Amino acid sequence: MVPLYLLGTSPEALNFYVAFAALQAVYTHANVGIPSRPLR
Repeated sequence: MVPLYLLGTSPEALNFYVAFAALQAVYTHANVGIPSRPLR
């Protein structure tokens, strides 16, 4: 995230990235049985 900040990315884009990364991390570690083919 720091390289994105240093490149001058907008705060909205950084917030979106952080939210997406957090949701992906929760999904990855939740051990749910939902197929994730599009995410591979």
